[in-house]
Amino acid sequence: MKGTTQLFVNARLADPALGTLSAEDVLVVDGVTAARGSAAHTHAAAARAETVDLAGAVLAPGLVDAHVHLREPGQSDKETIATGTAAAVAGGFTSVACMPNTVPALDEPARIVWVLERARRTGLARVHPVAAITLGLLGERLTEMAALAEAGAVAFSDDGRPVMHAGLMRRALEYARDLRLPVITHAEDLNLRGDGLMNEGATATRLGLPGIPPDSVAELERLNYAVSQSIALHRYSGNYLPTKRGKGLDWTLGEDAVRLGQATGMDYALFLHAEDSFASTGRIALQVLGVAGCVVGFCAPNIGGGGQFAYASLVDLHTGNVVWFNVLQAGTQVAGVNMGDIRKPEGAAQMVDRLLGRMKPGKAVRAREKAADVH
Repeated sequence: MKGTTQLFVNARLADPALGTLSAEDVLVVDGVTAARGSAAHTHAAAARAETVDLAGAVLAPGLVDAHVHLREPGQSDKETIATGTAAAVAGGFTSVACMPNTVPALDEPARIVWVLERARRTGLARVHPVAAITLGLLGERLTEMAALAEAGAVAFSDDGRPVMHAGLMRRALEYARDLRLPVITHAEDLNLRGDGLMNEGATATRLGLPGIPPDSVAELERLNYAVSQSIALHRYSGNYLPTKRGKGLDWTLGEDAVRLGQATGMDYALFLHAEDSFASTGRIALQVLGVAGCVVGFCAPNIGGGGQFAYASLVDLHTGNVVWFNVLQAGTQVAGVNMGDIRKPEGAAQMVDRLLGRMKPGKAVRAREKAADVH
């Protein structure tokens, strides 16, 4: 606060940079830390500072809430920038990032500018607007991400709506990478969730709410979808993901895959996921099948835009590790690429052949084949 000098005594000082929480006195001049420890008392006497006894309370830098709903414009009956930031500072939050699910959505630069100006005039905390990934949060067309960033957006998100179009999401991540801004995504597959509102069970029945079944294959397919998208974006799009001890990612579905193997007696699970702009919304090209000791899940929701995106992953059900992976992406505008409509058997077969054509049998399979040839 400008024009003030305060000496905070008997404080427990939180220092995020050092990761410490220690008993210490702090001198703050015009809202900025000027001295700590014994030096704080020396400077405080000269500055005639006001002494504030915190009686053991925690003194920390302002907290940041990266996901708030300030509801302006359009929903001021629920919240406003003024009331939302007042609540924030009351809880020690000096900066907030507001989601774009306003009415209208924060999908145009002028609306980002409006939020920043409104926050400057009525807000008590720093307000950082998060812009929409897609127009109207509908998941169909990308916003002008560069213009939104220039207007003051600090990140991109469709808030509680997942971007189901994998090709669209890839382009959004590429643009965000170039802008050096994060993407905040709602990690949920609406095709798997269906109309469910809560976990299936006695409570859902008692409340009369549709449940989401705890199907192990569906859950594993959901997990594989998330892991495989990460692999594809990491390996083929140059998007960097967290690594483990500097050795790269562990591509694994973990214990969920192991439990499926124990329950089914199968050794491997082959997952295929394809999205084709020819398919109608929500079309399922092939449901879950059991073949030759493998589980195959194949979904084809609509993606629009004249393109085809697919990937396949082979998972070891003894360890949960992804032991083979391939990705296929093509567009109708690519010369020499003959894309089939995967709603039709011949088109789906063509896509599967292209996707799995490079898969090679493992050492154990090759050994058995060689032994069979000898006999």
